[in-house]
Amino acid sequence: MKKNLLALIALLISANALHSETLYQKRLTFKDTKHAKLSYMIETINKETKLNFTKEDFLLIEDRDLATSHFSMYSQVVKGIPIANKSIRIWKKKGFLGINDKLIQAEMTVDTDAKLASQSKNKDKNKNKNLISYESTLFDAASLKSTDVSSKIMEQVKTIVKNSDDKQFMSSESLDQWINQDLVRTVTVKARRGKHIINVSLLTQKLVSSSYQEFPQDDITLPAKIYPIYEEAEETHEMLSRVDSELKYIHEEVAVADKDPYEVMRSKKYKGEKYDVLLAETEAGREQGYWSTPLLKRQAKSIADSIDKVENSFTNNGGLILDGKYATINLHPQAKVKFTGMNFKPAHSIQFIPWWVESGLDYEVIPQSGDLGKLIQSEEELLARPARRLADHDPTTYINDGFDEVQVYWAITTFVERLRKFGYTDKELSTRPFNAYLYDPDIGMRDNAYYTDDTINFTTYSPKAINFARDNSTIWHELGHGVMDRLMGDFIKLADTGGLSEGMADFCAALVVQSVMRDQQYPGNQDYRIINHTGFFLTNEVHDDGEAYGGTMRDILAASIMKYGQEAGLAKMTDLTMETMRLTRNNPGLTAQSWFSHMLFADERKSKYRRAGDMKDLILKSLAGRNFSMEGKDPANLVITNLNTNTLLTNTSPGSRENAIRLSMKPFETATYFLKIQLKSTDTYQFKYPVTVKLEFKKGALQGAIRWNGEERNPLIYTLNSENETVTIPVTAYGKCESINQEDGTCKDYAYVQIFNKDDTNKPSAKKRFYLRIKTKA
Repeated sequence: MKKNLLALIALLISANALHSETLYQKRLTFKDTKHAKLSYMIETINKETKLNFTKEDFLLIEDRDLATSHFSMYSQVVKGIPIANKSIRIWKKKGFLGINDKLIQAEMTVDTDAKLASQSKNKDKNKNKNLISYESTLFDAASLKSTDVSSKIMEQVKTIVKNSDDKQFMSSESLDQWINQDLVRTVTVKARRGKHIINVSLLTQKLVSSSYQEFPQDDITLPAKIYPIYEEAEETHEMLSRVDSELKYIHEEVAVADKDPYEVMRSKKYKGEKYDVLLAETEAGREQGYWSTPLLKRQAKSIADSIDKVENSFTNNGGLILDGKYATINLHPQAKVKFTGMNFKPAHSIQFIPWWVESGLDYEVIPQSGDLGKLIQSEEELLARPARRLADHDPTTYINDGFDEVQVYWAITTFVERLRKFGYTDKELSTRPFNAYLYDPDIGMRDNAYYTDDTINFTTYSPKAINFARDNSTIWHELGHGVMDRLMGDFIKLADTGGLSEGMADFCAALVVQSVMRDQQYPGNQDYRIINHTGFFLTNEVHDDGEAYGGTMRDILAASIMKYGQEAGLAKMTDLTMETMRLTRNNPGLTAQSWFSHMLFADERKSKYRRAGDMKDLILKSLAGRNFSMEGKDPANLVITNLNTNTLLTNTSPGSRENAIRLSMKPFETATYFLKIQLKSTDTYQFKYPVTVKLEFKKGALQGAIRWNGEERNPLIYTLNSENETVTIPVTAYGKCESINQEDGTCKDYAYVQIFNKDDTNKPSAKKRFYLRIKTKA
């Protein structure tokens, strides 16, 4: 029996306590006493509880040398039977010739009710009906060896294992202990893929609880050639080279489905009007048809968990599947419908995707799985996969080549691995895999990558665009949204344009870029939008607003590395960012003011990587010059007035991203809008004159769909010499689209107004976008 105790006690001690006893808990360190003997600990317990514990109330479970101490553990017992999770643990200094009695620390957790009940007389037991009548129990350490009792319990255990998904009975061990005022036999059965932990009452011979724990799986590591940062510089289109690396943490066993496993969920409708995260958690709400993505994901997980796992290898299931600890790789469910000519038949994935489709005037979710991409036949086949940059980015060829899957898997794994190194270790949140979906054929999402609900999604690309599935900085940006979702909660509300989301996603990417590249020079390394001078409150679009957040955070990172060195500076800033996200979880109205206030508060609390106050001066210095005041003083402003309608251009006005002005014109018709530009400085921020005003048509993200008058002279340049001056810029668009980028056959594009301070021609301090959406008449 002692052997069983040694094998199982670690698991039982770490389990959640099941009983409602009265606990005595005490921690002593060398600062309290030098005494390290069990007798001293028992004396301390008795003095404070007024009970009469003796050495017979404790059983030595473990006694061993550790690297820096000697450790002893004594389990509390009644009638020689341990009480779950109750013990005295003692760490002693190791002497020159062995053990001495100088204490390092001792931690005591004992059940005083159990002791009181075991030493009480019958007349005392009625005083507390919750006390366990240990002495009246027929069982003792000897009677527990009854073969009749053991046989009946093992019959129940075998039935539970037989009816599970992991049926193969390899071996078993048992431990008898007191749990929740009951004498319980805990039987641990080792099966093929995990262990069943089954608790049966010895007093009633009824099942108390049953659970299953899957064994940690060994991972597969494969050699691969990947792009460490990206395939193609976005500004110059210079091509970079691949390097030798590895695909790590691939599962040795995977679940395989012969059909879409989530078809059963499609018996119900999931309309957008019935989406409610709170009501979906109530039975009454679900009966009324309310649902949520978290609810669907839990249902999908239950289905996925029921699918048997098989060996993941080159020779099984048609090839090895890229399914790992941090990443799964899938094709978008519509890829096989839209792209004919695949040289393999995609197998079903078991990864769940809540796919939104139009349904009348509403939207609804169709629960389904994606598909598996090109399975890996061998290490040689994997290394031989071509990474060719096609002039037309033909999706079918890329799917048949199978390289994009390799790059995305490496990028996701690297992202999580690097952040975990510096504090992103939150239970479940940091280990839940991200599911990648490649080749979303939606034309409205072309030249894009996006994140939603634990998935990172890649689209298709026009000839002039880069392939975002081979751009790690973009992949890490989208995964940054995922980290924010996980740490900042489902109920967080951003009080401004949402720039915090874009800025922090940029910054998460910057942290990983810094970790991987370590200030190496490469084409485009100064072209990231996070390297900027953009001020707060001087934009009208989420990505531009995000530049102020991300740019400030990047400045803090650079200052931290400068002050503390590469490794320490990166660690401090990564840890501080993750902690600030945790401290703003589910904030009902997060502003720039509250974000940086929480960051300063997080800095006051030391961590494994930081001393208290390490970053305060760096934070405040980086905020200076960003049109920001911790005291809430009025910011400077870029005022753009649409003189056609006499309305200000804001993040919600006509002409903003989500409220583009719609026009229907013949190909050679034109429409002109007059935009009046005015700058207003304050004590918080002063523009430096003469100021250059640029109207940009070509270089902004996703620009190029509309034909603008003057775009051949891009950019158009104007000057403001003082605060009193204004400039009115005519913005003229033709009725013929250069390219169609919306599903309804229209083109959406924007004219970009950018403000450059004196002697600063590369990075604007303020900018706003003016959007049009054109339908060309026949």
